[in-house]
Amino acid sequence: MRRSNATHWLRAAWLLVLLSLAAAGGTALAGAPEFEEVFDQHGVVMLWIEPESGEIVDANPAAASFYGYSREELRGMPIQQINTFTPEQVAEERELAAREGRNYFIFRHRLADGEIRTVEVHSHPFPFNDQTLLLSVIQDITPGRNLQQGLWHYQERLEEMVELQSTEIVARERQLRYWLIGGLVVLSVLVVALALNIRRRRRIEERLRTFSEDFHTFLDQTTDFIYFKDAQSRIRFCSQPMARVTGHDDWREMVGKHDREIFPADTARIYEEEEKAIFAEGRPILNRVDPFYDADGRPGYVQTHKWPLFDPQGRVRGVFGISRDITEHKLIEQTLSTLNGELARLGGEEFFQRACRLLCESLGTEIAFVGRLEEGQHRVEAFAGWADGQPLTPFRYDLAGTPCANVTKDGTACYPENIRSLFPQDHLLEEMDIEAYVGHNLMDRQGRALGILVTLSRQPLKERLHELAPAMLGLFVDRVASEMQRSEAEDRLMQAASVFHHANEGILITDPQGRILDVNTAFSRITGYRREEVLSRNPSMLQSGKHDEAFYADLWQTLRAEGSWSGEVWNRRKDGELYAEMLTISAVRDGEGAIQRYVGLFSDITPLKEQQRQLEYMAHFDALTELPNRVLLADRLHQAMAQEARRGQQLALVYLDLDRFKEINDGHGHEVGDRMLVALAERLKGCLREGDTLARLGGDEFVAVLLDLPDVESAQPLLQRLRETASRPVHDGSHRLQVTASLGVSLYPQAEPMDADQLLRQADQAMYQAKLAGGDRYHLFDVAFDRNLRDQHEALEAIRQGLANDEFVLFYQPKVSMRNGELVGAEALIRWQHPEHGLRPPGAFLPQLEGHPLMVELGSRVIDMVLAQIEQWREQGRPLTVSVNVDALQLSDPYFIAGLRAALARHPRVQPGDLELEVVETSALQDITHVSSLIHECRELGVRFSLDDFGTGYSSLSYLKRLPVETLKIDQSFVRDMLYDPDDLSILHGIIGLAGSFQREVIAEGVETELHGEMLLQLGCEMAQGYAIARPMPADQLLSWQAQWQPHASWTQATPVANELRPMLFGIVAHRAWVNSLQEFLQDRTEWPPEPDPRRCPFGRWLHAHDPDGDRVPSIHALHDQVHQLGDELVRLKREGHAARALARFGEMEALSNQMTGAIRALIGAHESRPEE
Repeated sequence: MRRSNATHWLRAAWLLVLLSLAAAGGTALAGAPEFEEVFDQHGVVMLWIEPESGEIVDANPAAASFYGYSREELRGMPIQQINTFTPEQVAEERELAAREGRNYFIFRHRLADGEIRTVEVHSHPFPFNDQTLLLSVIQDITPGRNLQQGLWHYQERLEEMVELQSTEIVARERQLRYWLIGGLVVLSVLVVALALNIRRRRRIEERLRTFSEDFHTFLDQTTDFIYFKDAQSRIRFCSQPMARVTGHDDWREMVGKHDREIFPADTARIYEEEEKAIFAEGRPILNRVDPFYDADGRPGYVQTHKWPLFDPQGRVRGVFGISRDITEHKLIEQTLSTLNGELARLGGEEFFQRACRLLCESLGTEIAFVGRLEEGQHRVEAFAGWADGQPLTPFRYDLAGTPCANVTKDGTACYPENIRSLFPQDHLLEEMDIEAYVGHNLMDRQGRALGILVTLSRQPLKERLHELAPAMLGLFVDRVASEMQRSEAEDRLMQAASVFHHANEGILITDPQGRILDVNTAFSRITGYRREEVLSRNPSMLQSGKHDEAFYADLWQTLRAEGSWSGEVWNRRKDGELYAEMLTISAVRDGEGAIQRYVGLFSDITPLKEQQRQLEYMAHFDALTELPNRVLLADRLHQAMAQEARRGQQLALVYLDLDRFKEINDGHGHEVGDRMLVALAERLKGCLREGDTLARLGGDEFVAVLLDLPDVESAQPLLQRLRETASRPVHDGSHRLQVTASLGVSLYPQAEPMDADQLLRQADQAMYQAKLAGGDRYHLFDVAFDRNLRDQHEALEAIRQGLANDEFVLFYQPKVSMRNGELVGAEALIRWQHPEHGLRPPGAFLPQLEGHPLMVELGSRVIDMVLAQIEQWREQGRPLTVSVNVDALQLSDPYFIAGLRAALARHPRVQPGDLELEVVETSALQDITHVSSLIHECRELGVRFSLDDFGTGYSSLSYLKRLPVETLKIDQSFVRDMLYDPDDLSILHGIIGLAGSFQREVIAEGVETELHGEMLLQLGCEMAQGYAIARPMPADQLLSWQAQWQPHASWTQATPVANELRPMLFGIVAHRAWVNSLQEFLQDRTEWPPEPDPRRCPFGRWLHAHDPDGDRVPSIHALHDQVHQLGDELVRLKREGHAARALARFGEMEALSNQMTGAIRALIGAHESRPEE
């Protein structure tokens, strides 16, 4: 029974909550004030729970009291912390409630003190701020549960008791239930009605609050003067702009004030009279223009509307007014009135001054001026204006870095304050102490810039003028620009009239039909006709007859089409004399394009024509000989070259220079020399053909152009004739003068394109060669030699540019001990990293530097680069001796030692012995004394020397003794061919022995195969460099190469061959040479086969000399005989015409030869391993 009563009470409470929620507004109930009141004040435990996470969003005070936590502790607490059921038990309870048709769940909740309570939980989802939350209403049913647990044992007894009293209890319970439900319904209705009333009251309060906020915002932000006054005309409310203009910081400071406390007495009186009429008549005042004064005392105007405010009885209880500041409009109206009235009658300087004064007065500025843009629009001339109450003194003004420059670019500019900080370069602003600037450009009707209109203030512009000032200037610009154009046009008219009458040029004006309307004084002076004599006549009266009808037809056609014509005309003066004039005729049109006048402007150029004729002659002919000069020669040569190219013929350009002519000038004087030149010019001109040209370039130099030559040989008779003519004596009075001539000849066309200047330079160079050969001869220009010279020059320029751009790099080729693989040094080899052609080897560019100073510069650069690399390797703990080739030109440089010393000083970490200089043997022998001295000086600096390409020069023991070098480098040509050439092997063997005798190190270069290295080791040479070891590589690869490189196994096992066995090595090489000769014969590379007799071939002679009976090395004798027998067969096949068969069997010869050389090597090895006796 208690369980049932508790349940009914809980459901009643739940119904009350739902009714409250429904009254709060359906789906918008969450957060409603009415619900919050129910939630907070109701005694039932309620929780808002987030369904996804189970987190408690809010708890009412009843919940806090029940659980023993504060509301703040419950907010954010997961419901799982309170509910002791596991998730599985919760799921079972939900399924059980669904089967039993219950709308609630029974859980066990833990309180803050740890006590466990049994509760009924009624949950329902509701929307809350764009999310759905569970509202859980919780009823503690623990007492009922405990009692039920205790009564299980007495169930039968209780059932009997219940049965006896059930009827009475049911009746009483039903009666109480009805009373309770009725009471709850009445209570719910009262609660809902109360909630609705509270909600409506809060809405009204919210609307009033919002209206109040909006009204105050409106008063703060409106730009108009808005005000409410009470019956005593005191301010109740007003807008913020009205407060600011009257000097108040906030409009609330004006509340309660009368107009007499705010405005001057006269202004306040006007407002009082207006409002008395409103209070008396109850009618509004509209569109009234009233004056006012701002807080600074400046006058202004407002357009005012005022309305009466009535109380419920219809009496006027106040005034509502709106006034708008129309000071700007009034100011513009007054300005426009002045512009269209007083200023409309003014012009020129008076207008500009009055306009600028009006502008200053309107805006309250101190200075205004009108500026005219000068040509180029980089300067402005301020020609009129107003400054500090008086006319402005004109001045000029550079626009760069000034606000006026922005005006000319953008059209207008306004800087209301801080103008000097914005344009610090404008010194005029500083001098005039200007704070504000307003400017506007001035344009003509075609949109061309005329100038600027500017006003300046020493105080910042008031805020209301920030937009008004540019607009005010805009009222002035059209009128000012028009006046500028009118004044300039008037000045031009006056200037034109002055020019017409005072011009030095003749001017005539005709009507469209060509009748003369007016002429000026110069016209009469030039033509001889008075003004009265030509009026109404046609200008054709002046025609000279030198121009045909087509000339005048073309003149008139151009004039009509283009509106003007200009050119030279020959006319006749009144006295009949012809004269030349430069005439310009222009058509003058009206606004619709119709021709109104023709204006002719002409000047007498007859003296100029004569001077021009003389100047042209002087410009093209030599004054002394009257021959064409250099200018005319160039023109004729151009024409001749084009002509010969079309005809397929040749021309010869002959540069002729007199030999020993200076002796004539020095011995007989310049006058005699000049007469001789005139005589020779006549003779030389006479011996040329018609069409040829002879010109004088100056001094004793002449040039002849010989045309239409079929070939070079055809020019020889003409050249001989010129030489002989120049050599004939010239008689000048008692003097017999004679010279000879040196002739240089160049031909055209050539294989490469050629212009006239190049052709003349070629002839000049050829003439110089003729002079060097003794003179009195001619020399034909060598095109191939010139091409080589130009190639050389271009190559040198490219190298010079490469040096400037650091395009040269170094590769390093290792030097090793072939026996143990030790890296003993490296040779630096230059490469050119060309930007277009890639990496170029030294052979591609070093030959061009032979004997050129650039070689010294490049060599110095290489030494510096090597020293830097040596330092870098030392820093890495890998010291290495690096050798550099030194050119003979470097050795002869007197500053070589000083430069080397300076380079070493720039690289202090380089140690003695790190740098080795290699000098070519032939270079060292050119001046052995100098080189020897230089080597000694270098050794003092710690620099080693080696003799490169040893064996290629004229070496002698005395030279080797005098040169203190440490190392001899065997030239690679000997090393390369030593396997097949006994002579090279002998030379190599001798060099190795010579080095040992003089206690010099020896190194072989050009070791390209394993076999080369093996034989060098057998001869006693252990150090080498070459492709069999490594190719040259960049510096950053050398150390990694060293780490992995190993010598060939045959090298580590090879030992020097004893002297008595070395002839066997020579025998092997001699045999290889014989086999190679046989192969060359079979391949038709040589005419004769090698020696067929086994006893007479080089190897056979050695073999029979050392073993004449053949009993010491019978196997080698047998193999050698077999080789020759096979060789005889192959030669026979070749001679019988079976060369292919012979070559096919050559493999047999190679196998037999290898067998024999192997036997010899085995013999050498056997002798070396034999123990000494």
